Amino acid sequence: MKKALHILIFTFIVSSAMAQSHYTSFQYTVGFGSGSLNSYISRTSWRGFTLNYVNLVRPNIGLGFEAGWSLFYENKPFETYTSGNVSYSGKQWRYSDEVPVLATFTFFPMPESEISPFAGFGIGILYSHHRTDFGQYTFNNEAWQFGLRPELGIMYNTDRTSLSLSGKYFYGLKGGDLPSQSFFTLNLGVVVNR
Repeated sequence: MKKALHILIFTFIVSSAMAQSHYTSFQYTVGFGSGSLNSYISRTSWRGFTLNYVNLVRPNIGLGFEAGWSLFYENKPFETYTSGNVSYSGKQWRYSDEVPVLATFTFFPMPESEISPFAGFGIGILYSHHRTDFGQYTFNNEAWQFGLRPELGIMYNTDRTSLSLSGKYFYGLKGGDLPSQSFFTLNLGVVVNR
């Protein structure tokens, strides 16, 4: 965990020192669970945001930092929940907070174009917190997992402000109290260019 944090800080410092220009992106995020997260909560997450900071070390290559949050929620009318060797049945309210914190690499094949496609990759940590409310009982499970994130998107460029649309896939390796967590996001963003 400490090693991943040191890598994130080092990447941010190096990219800031090499930067020709930079941009900050604020994105509204819609999430779709996959794998074990989808088994726990199958509903789409409409509550999420992402903040990206990217230094362009070359006109078509950016290094940066990304942090975000997605809240998945589902109400189960009747379900059985097992904790250890005890099972509980009844109405449940399930929540999952997914918080990625990543160092990023972004490639822009046509940086001068008005409509600019891009591809990116992120590496860092993914914090997951599952909470199941069962009447007067609450069950919590959380994990800090090593995370990876590929991304594909397009950006509509203007002089100072741009718009972006991208798709991302977050994958956290098994760790802590939870199995591997993964989810897709669709992101609509406002980009402030410097």
